[in-house]
Amino acid sequence: MQNTNLARLKDICIKILEQDPKVRYVGIISPYGKTVTGKIRQGIKPLFKTEEAMNEFFLTAVRAMLRKPFEDSLGKHILTLTMHEDVNIIELSTNKHVLYITFEKDANFDEMRAIAEKARALLDASLS
Repeated sequence: MQNTNLARLKDICIKILEQDPKVRYVGIISPYGKTVTGKIRQGIKPLFKTEEAMNEFFLTAVRAMLRKPFEDSLGKHILTLTMHEDVNIIELSTNKHVLYITFEKDANFDEMRAIAEKARALLDASLS
């Protein structure tokens, strides 16, 4: 990946993180589950160990890939929301990346959806 593209993607992560204090982490994942870039909010302790994060991102990329064949029947994938006891996760997929955003557990769906919509617009604009 070219340095200008990487810098642009990192800038997107920072802009999303700045949207709301309930955003914990923003990462961009390759179709193979590798972290392209990411940013965690200052002062936030990561919930995953390194190997757990690698496995989570691999599974996230695989799920995004497995959804692609259904887009003709269901329409384009908009977002996936996963709610855990300690954190909420939204995933947005494009043809080239998966945007992975974690939120504090008390973030409500409308807040998360609004941030996801802004994130999608930022990502789409950077890829065009």
